[in-house]
Amino acid sequence: MKIAEIDFPSPLLSDLRDGELVIFAGAGVSMGEPACLPSFKELAEKIAQGTDKRLQDGESEDHFLGRLHNDGVKVHELAVRVLSRNSPKPTALHKNLLRLHQKSEQVRVVTTNFDLLFEEAAQDVFTAVPKVSQAPGFRESFPESGDRAF
Repeated sequence: MKIAEIDFPSPLLSDLRDGELVIFAGAGVSMGEPACLPSFKELAEKIAQGTDKRLQDGESEDHFLGRLHNDGVKVHELAVRVLSRNSPKPTALHKNLLRLHQKSEQVRVVTTNFDLLFEEAAQDVFTAVPKVSQAPGFRESFPESGDRAF
């Protein structure tokens, strides 16, 4: 089915209609106005500022942040500082992705973002905020953020 200029596959539309759609969202959702947050690579580089560590060619940002953490860098605290500067607000994309779901109980968003802008957007979009779950492995290392799923 074509909506505007986008041709949506039928299975995607069926999942949306049946309340089974799962959205996977990364840093790009939070990079636009008014959030203006950095990409994951930029975040990793900002966390490394003031150290002699650099992201190596072919190294994933996850591995780099783990290396920083192992070297004593307070990765989580620095990430919170970077992501809370200028009081970021949810983008239209946060809200529109949530609005794809008819009810808060149907929302299924999986994100690796450290920011909490989906949660903030959900307060505007729904009268009841969807249940938020965190991946157990991240909860141990980063209790206030990490992989989350609605």
